[in-house]
Amino acid sequence: MNAVAEEVIEEAKERVLTLNDRCDGGNCGAAALVKVVGVSGELFFCGHHYNKYENSEGMKKFAFDVIDERWTMFNENRLKED
Repeated sequence: MNAVAEEVIEEAKERVLTLNDRCDGGNCGAAALVKVVGVSGELFFCGHHYNKYENSEGMKKFAFDVIDERWTMFNENRLKED
């Protein structure tokens, strides 16, 4: 995990992502645990796909804010309802 993600985890008091947020990685469709806000929009990723793209050059050029809620995988009430 990078320093930005660690800082976000420490600051997170309430979930931002919901059950409606789904992974944009391929045809995954899993619940999103990471939201990446970039220069031209936003992307949502499950933990697997964020791990895959987190350190890629494309992600480094795109992302300026990351909301990382992978820590919720260890909380049985991890997803809030809309």
